[in-house]
Amino acid sequence: MEGVRHFTPDPTKAAEAARLRADAVAAAEQLLTANKGVNFRDTYVRATLVSYGGSCRVFTAVNKHTNRSVAIKTIAKSSQNAEMQRVRVLQEVGAMLRVQHHPHAVKLLDAFEDTKAYQLVMPLLKGGELFEHVASRRATLTEATAATMARSLLQYLAHVHGLGVAHMDIKPENIMFDCRGAEGMLKVIDLGSAEFVLQGDEVPHAFGTVRYSSPEMAAHSAGPASDVWSVGVVLCQVLTGRVPFLKDSDPETLAFIKKGPEVRFSGSTWRSISEPAKDCIRQMLCPQPQCRPSACELLSHPWLAAVAPQTAIAPHIVHQLQLFAGLSRARRVMLGVAANSISGSEASMMAKHFLAFDRDFNGTLDYQELALATKQAAPDLSEVELQRLFAALDVDNTGSVDAQEFVAGVLQVALQPHQTRTLLEASFKSLDRASKGHITKADLTEGLRLASPSVFEALHSSGSLESELAEEFAALDANGDGIVTLDEFRAALSCPLPGRQEPSPLGTAKQPLLQVSAH
Repeated sequence: MEGVRHFTPDPTKAAEAARLRADAVAAAEQLLTANKGVNFRDTYVRATLVSYGGSCRVFTAVNKHTNRSVAIKTIAKSSQNAEMQRVRVLQEVGAMLRVQHHPHAVKLLDAFEDTKAYQLVMPLLKGGELFEHVASRRATLTEATAATMARSLLQYLAHVHGLGVAHMDIKPENIMFDCRGAEGMLKVIDLGSAEFVLQGDEVPHAFGTVRYSSPEMAAHSAGPASDVWSVGVVLCQVLTGRVPFLKDSDPETLAFIKKGPEVRFSGSTWRSISEPAKDCIRQMLCPQPQCRPSACELLSHPWLAAVAPQTAIAPHIVHQLQLFAGLSRARRVMLGVAANSISGSEASMMAKHFLAFDRDFNGTLDYQELALATKQAAPDLSEVELQRLFAALDVDNTGSVDAQEFVAGVLQVALQPHQTRTLLEASFKSLDRASKGHITKADLTEGLRLASPSVFEALHSSGSLESELAEEFAALDANGDGIVTLDEFRAALSCPLPGRQEPSPLGTAKQPLLQVSAH
C-alpha cells in the first residue's frame, strides 16, 4: 500500500448513503424541533463532570421527575463554524436514532438545543470504560473473555454497517459497560465521527483516533472496513496490553500505518495466545480493506463462534407472547416505551438472549429466526400462530423484530413485581413530559409519536390513529374523567394479561425467562 491510494466511490452506493443520511438528519431535526423552547434544566439536574475535550463535555445528571441517572453530552456552539457544526450534530443525533435499537448501542433519551449548546441525553453507563472493566476482572480475564468482547463489538458493527452507518472511531474510550461485573453489557458510544456509507464503499476525509486508524483512513478515505481494523487493534491491546504499529509520535504512527503494515505475533506475550485468536486478528488487520472480512463474516470465525451461547425460549414465554399478540397495537407500543426504560442485569439478560436468536447478526430477528427459537419450546405451534406472534412483535411493520420490540413482548414475565412498579412509574413520567401528575390523550399521542415514529406514521396513514388511541386511552382512564393518573396507568399495565391466573414468579429459578447451555 505504499504511495498514493486512490479510491473511487460507488455512485449507486453513495446515492443510497446520501438518502439514508438525509432521512436521519430529518429525524434529528424533528426531535430538536419538538423540544424547541424547552429548557433541559427543567427536567435534568447536572451533577458531575465526567469527561471533556474540545467543545464537548459529558456530565452525569438526574431526571428530576423519574430520578433516573443519565449522562448528558453538552456540545458548546461554535461562533465561527455554526452551520457546519450543526450539520455534524444533526448527523450524530440521526445516526444514534437509526442504530439505537440494538443491545450494544446507546439509546438517545432526549436532545435539546438552545442559543449556547446542544444537549444529548443518554443512559448513565455505570460499568466504566473497557480497560476499567478489564482491570476489575484482570484475575479472570481469559482469551474467551476477550473473544466475547470482540464478538459483542462485531455484533454492534454488523448491525450499524447493515444500516449504512460506520462508526469511524472505535477505541477503548468509546467502549463502555452498563454495569459492573460479569453481567455488564458492552455498549459502544460516541457517534460524533460517524459517517453514512454502505458496506464496500468509502467516504473521503473520514478520520478517527490515530493509533486505531486503518491504512485507508490514514490515506484519508474510509468506510465500514475501517471499523473492523480498529476492533483488531483494540483486541491486540486487550490480549497483550500493547497497541500494534505504535511509533513515537502521531505523525510517525500515521505514516507507518499508511504503508499497510502486517501484524507480527512476536514476543513472549503472543506465545500464550492461541492460533485461532491470532488468525482472527490477522484477518481483522488485513492491510487491504477490500480483502478484510466484514463484521458479519468475522462473527462466523471459529474463535468467535466458540463463545456463542446456545439459547432457547422457555415454554412459558411462548404463552406470554401469545397473550401479548392479543393486545392492541397502541398497548404494545406502550410496553415498548416501558422496555426502553429497563436497565441493569434484567436488561442485559434479555439483550443477550435476543442476540443469541439473531443468527445472521443484523441486529433484528426475522420470521425464520423467531420461529426457530419458538418451535424449540413449542413444537406443536402452528405456522398460522407463529405468523401471528411475529406480526404482534413487529409493531412497526418493518418485517423484522428489533431488540426493543422483543423485550416489550417478554417484559411482563421478565421482572419482579416491584421492578414492574418502578418501570411503569418511569414510563408514566416519560409520557407526562410537563410533570402535570397525569397524562392526557394528547400526551399519549405525542408519546407514541416519539417512541415509535414508524408506527405513528403507519397508523396515521391507515386512518386508524384516532380510533386506536381513543380505545387505548379509554382503557387507561378507569374513571372516565379525561385524564389518566399514575395509579390508573399502573393498574392497567401491571395487571395480569388476559388468561393469566396468577402474577408470574418472574425471574425465579422455577421459571427462568430463557434457557441457556454451553456451546
